[in-house]
Amino acid sequence: MTYTTNNTSHIERLIYGKIGHVPPHLTISTWYSFPLRHMVRPYQRSLYPLSVKRLHFHNGISAQYSKETDIGAHYFTGDGCIFVDKVSKFACQVIKKTDGKPIRRLEDIFKHLYIDEVQDLAGWDLDLIETLMKSRIGVTLVGDLQKSELAPPYWGNLARAASWSTCFLIIDEPPVKIDSNLQEHVVFFCVRRG
Repeated sequence: MTYTTNNTSHIERLIYGKIGHVPPHLTISTWYSFPLRHMVRPYQRSLYPLSVKRLHFHNGISAQYSKETDIGAHYFTGDGCIFVDKVSKFACQVIKKTDGKPIRRLEDIFKHLYIDEVQDLAGWDLDLIETLMKSRIGVTLVGDLQKSELAPPYWGNLARAASWSTCFLIIDEPPVKIDSNLQEHVVFFCVRRG
């Protein structure tokens, strides 16, 4: 999984360049479409009676004056699209309401999840990742502080991620010597063995 559609295209091009095709056992997805496909849609009726059409992208915080108890207004547009900034929260609520059914389903589908651009995730996204890391699925998180879409205070999210498991700092390829320019080459890499 990665943060943007452009990144999924980049990953697909890299795989095509290496082996000429994307293997059938490999799923490439954006971060937000993953919970929509695998957690929200299969179990949405546990919280919301209508079909979730697609993600709704917007600027700022969605439905900020709606009550959380008003599921339709809090999570969805009038035409049934889920607000992109609420998809992870909705997934977490579905997991709670169904006593973990989406996670058990994922455990049957995936042995390992690789989540790229983790530096751009926050709030409920991290709650969802934490839930995934408690499952039988192996989870690898990769991010680069130099490319963060979020302001530096949000980098504290990575410290939270670091508490989940063993974390390493690795050097971008090609390897460089550790020197005063190290920060330009450091990639945050967090691994949980599954």
